Amino acid sequence: MSNPIRVSVVASTDSDFGVVRRSVELLTDQTVCDQIEMIIVGPNAKKIQVDEEVVSKFGDYQIVEINDFEITGASMVAGYKKAKGEFLVYIEEHGFPPADFTEKLINTFEETGADIVGYGLTPSNPGYVSWAHIYQQFGAAVPPQPSGFKNRLGPHHVSYRAGVLPLEDPGIGDLMSNEAALIELLHEKGRKIYFDGQITLKHAQISDFFQLVQHEFLSGVTYGDARYKNQNWSVWKRAFYVLASPLIPFWRTGRAMADMYRSGRLWQLMPLSPLIMLASTTSGTLGEVYGYTIGSRAWIADKRSEFELDRYAFVNTADKLNAPRTAEQARKMQ
Repeated sequence: MSNPIRVSVVASTDSDFGVVRRSVELLTDQTVCDQIEMIIVGPNAKKIQVDEEVVSKFGDYQIVEINDFEITGASMVAGYKKAKGEFLVYIEEHGFPPADFTEKLINTFEETGADIVGYGLTPSNPGYVSWAHIYQQFGAAVPPQPSGFKNRLGPHHVSYRAGVLPLEDPGIGDLMSNEAALIELLHEKGRKIYFDGQITLKHAQISDFFQLVQHEFLSGVTYGDARYKNQNWSVWKRAFYVLASPLIPFWRTGRAMADMYRSGRLWQLMPLSPLIMLASTTSGTLGEVYGYTIGSRAWIADKRSEFELDRYAFVNTADKLNAPRTAEQARKMQ
């Protein structure tokens, strides 16, 4: 008798299976692989050309076709709507989970009763820009970090109990693309949000400074747009945030530096990483102001998705040369 499906894992590709092959193959190492449903979301089954030999190693799998691929969040929603598992997880093509990742997630959900579980992240390609990016983006999730109930997690590195996400909400795609805003909203609704400090994934970060500045502007636009629309902000609240925006880069850089200090890396990363963060958070703040006042556009969301679906196109030359091209190479980083 086969084991029941406990976890549904969604992976997104805007073209074929090759985009996500490395991460999907790596997931076959999971200690509870037979309890995983692997969901590949992409343009259409014929174009994806999934490798049956790989996906058949999971307890179950399915292909979900999606026509609109402007934002990664839309593909996540499409996959989650079809999921059969008790718990929902999204895996990026540049994320490298350890073999006990899924088993630990299941145990954490069961032991804590949490609705949402986040986990730790460290750069697979460490350097001053990469460390700046990971602390700026995922500061609250960079280990060492104690486990416990919190209101901040690492966006796109969050798992949900089935039924928690408002998947029929018209704005859910934008929120899934900007999970910091989604987690903020779910926290306000009283959902139990837990961070598991015993789980850590390797994660490729943007390591080219100019690409990081561009990424943060695009992310700021979509975040500001999703935040005010889905939380029904009044024009006065938007105006307040715009007027206060000159303070945001200093506040966010200071918060990230506090996370650096907490995790014992501040002095080794001084002064370059904090300076890089100040520049990139300034770019992100400008984008956020754009999002609050003008709103996002399809091309902005589409361009931002490129950073998420092909991370190694946005790293420095050395990281491109050393990038793990296969699951076997990724295993050596563990």
